[in-house]
Amino acid sequence: MTPTVDQIFFVTVTFSIIPFQRVKKAYTTSILNIHKQVSSNSYTT
Repeated sequence: MTPTVDQIFFVTVTFSIIPFQRVKKAYTTSILNIHKQVSSNSYTT
C-alpha cells in the first residue's frame, strides 16, 4: 500500500500541530508562573 499525497499531507500537518500545541501550552504555563512570581515579589517589597 503506497500512501497517497492526502495521507502524507494529513500526517505532516498532524505532527506539525501536536508539538506546537504542547510548546504553546508549556510557554503559556511558564509565562503565568513568571507573572505570579513577579506579582508576589512586588507585593512583598
